[in-house]
Amino acid sequence: VYDDRAAFETHLTAPHLKRFQASMKTLDVDETIVRFLGLVSE
Repeated sequence: VYDDRAAFETHLTAPHLKRFQASMKTLDVDETIVRFLGLVSE
């Protein structure tokens, strides 16, 4: 989805994501797991 970790970090500062993260606080979510995978072949 993202070209690199920097692009992901930039997305984390987007206003729509901030609103989403705030709304997630009302749910019973203990943790968020993020995995970075490398592209093997195109």
